[in-house]
Parts: sequence; C-alpha cells; structure tokens
Amino acid sequence: MYTLDFFIKHNEFTPNSLQYYLLSIPMFVAWGTVQQFLLQSNILIRLIQILKNKNNAIVAAGAIFSLLHAPNIPLMELTFVVGLVCCILFSRHKNIFTLGITHGVMSLMAFSLLVPSVIDNFKPGPMRN
Repeated sequence: MYTLDFFIKHNEFTPNSLQYYLLSIPMFVAWGTVQQFLLQSNILIRLIQILKNKNNAIVAAGAIFSLLHAPNIPLMELTFVVGLVCCILFSRHKNIFTLGITHGVMSLMAFSLLVPSVIDNFKPGPMRN
C-alpha cells in the first residue's frame, strides 16, 4: 500500500530558507484558525446540540472534517484523526486560537519536513493533479 517514502527518499528533501518560514507562519496560523473556527464553532457545537451526545458529535465532526478533504484517502485519514483530537481538546478547553496556532504550526512542519512526493499527495479535491 503506502511505503515510508518520506523517510527513504531523503535526497528529495530541500530545506526552505528562514525567510520562507517567517513569511509562512502567519499564513498557516491564520488558515489553521479559520479551519478550527469553522470546525469547532459551526460544526461541532451544532452537532452536540443536534445529537445530544458529545462523543457522537466529536466523531461526526471529525468525519465531516475528513470528508472536506476528499477524495484524497491518505489526507482524509490524517484529517479525521486531527479532527478528532482537535474536537476533543475544544470540548474540554474552549480555545479556538490555541487550536488554530497548533494547526498552523503542525501544517507548516508537515509541509517543511515531508518530501515533495508526499506533500503533493496531500492536496484535497478532484483537481489536485
């Protein structure tokens, strides 16, 4: 199925400049905050009200977050797990900004540390190729 190409193909890895990271952090954090706001405030809160069960709402919100990244199966799997974790954290500590910053920093790390063959597969939507 999937191999550990991102560890094996280290010759594809080219580090970015410090300027790239300094300019990218605000963009990634802003987009991560927007995604977390939409997931938590618009989806999770409403699902808790509709389903009357926090655990079921968390799983449903994670599934919806994952489906928004279709049809890319590896990205859907990753976003399902990340969506679950973020929803669990939000249900305990209602703080969108912390989740947004974490989401942005982790996304920047993934885009910076994984090689192009892996990152190119993390684009959502039918027009990703």
